[in-house]
Amino acid sequence: MSRGDMFAKAVLGVLPSVRRDADLIRQSMNLFQSCRTQALRKGFKMRGGVADNFKATQALITCHVWAVHRRLIKEGDAGKALDRAVFERFWEDARSRIRFTDVPELTVDRHLGNVQNLSFENMCLFDHCLTFEDESEQIEKLCGGIWRAVYDMDEAVQEDTAVELARYLKTEAETLDDVSFEALKEGRVEWRRPPLFKGDGDAASCDATTIGNLDYTESSDDLEAFESPWRIEWTLRGDTYFWHEDTFETTWDVDEGIIWKGTAGDGSVDEQGELIQKLQAGAAEAAAGTA
Repeated sequence: MSRGDMFAKAVLGVLPSVRRDADLIRQSMNLFQSCRTQALRKGFKMRGGVADNFKATQALITCHVWAVHRRLIKEGDAGKALDRAVFERFWEDARSRIRFTDVPELTVDRHLGNVQNLSFENMCLFDHCLTFEDESEQIEKLCGGIWRAVYDMDEAVQEDTAVELARYLKTEAETLDDVSFEALKEGRVEWRRPPLFKGDGDAASCDATTIGNLDYTESSDDLEAFESPWRIEWTLRGDTYFWHEDTFETTWDVDEGIIWKGTAGDGSVDEQGELIQKLQAGAAEAAAGTA
């Protein structure tokens, strides 16, 4: 056998493994992006009073990754392989977000280790909550876990608010049992809308029920329509880009023609332009903070 034949045989032997790895990365990106997109929906913060900071955001993403993790480990070796890959995407995302806080670059990995420990601790806590036989006791324990993980034990948060989020998380985790493995690999998870949080809630969630001249107390559809589907993200080099939470479209610039998913107030061009300016100002501020 010539050297050329030996080389060709070696390459052909490696290709299936490379293809499997590429498929696994693509599938894990699809599934993690589904978790992340759901966790970043504004309903959790606007109606549920979840703080707009790194720790609370990490906790919300952890909740959804945990629900997916419970489902994947039931799929044998293939499910466990995808589960590991999803966690890799999870930590890559966390590292990227850590970089855009005020921590020195040399401490990023140390902070990531702390984030990983806390995330695993919260997941173990959620697992323990579902070991109780009585459903009401599961909700009660999970409510305590949510209050600790998502609300950082904020005493201003009313119990009803944490209970609603606990019920949501339990329902989503159970609903995933009915999602096929093929759908999971494609990231096709039909998450529910964030809860309406109709209980007393905290001051922040109560104050967020009216925007402009529209009352969103009763209609989650209207509230979701108000929110822009575009989100600001940053590359690992610190460049700003935007991505669409429904279509996963990405763009370097968001113009007035595509910024709105629905309308609020009079929906004027000036009003749209003001939102664009806020998005761009926030991106510039974040970039300056990382320089």
